[in-house]
Amino acid sequence: MRISKTQHEAFYTIGELAEKVGVNVETIRFYERQKIIYQPKKDTGRRKYSAEFVEHLKFIKQAQKVGFSLTEIKEFMSLKLNPNKSCISIKNKTSMKIDEVTDKIKNLQKMLKLLKKFESKCDGNETTGKCTILDGLKEMEL
Repeated sequence: MRISKTQHEAFYTIGELAEKVGVNVETIRFYERQKIIYQPKKDTGRRKYSAEFVEHLKFIKQAQKVGFSLTEIKEFMSLKLNPNKSCISIKNKTSMKIDEVTDKIKNLQKMLKLLKKFESKCDGNETTGKCTILDGLKEMEL
């Protein structure tokens, strides 16, 4: 981390930024190519990343943790730049994400139920030619 003498602001190299936030350097470069974050201008041969980038990258990681795509995150970040804009589109996207996650949970519960059913019918002592799990997968309705 470097401290600017004129502004007393912390600046990071891309490697320092990546380490601070817990991502790979290539992840930051990918976000720059996708225009999720902007690429700062070079200063003395290196790019200097301000503390603002730390916040942006943390925001991206948190949004990904709750299931938002990079496309959605990019839109959210552009909306953050206009603090007086209505957040109804963000609320709507969040509601849609809740529905999507709910559907995934339902499907996972169905999968778990089937797997437990298969497992309960298998004692593990048969040959693979008579395996009730393999037979159950073959006969399962899609």
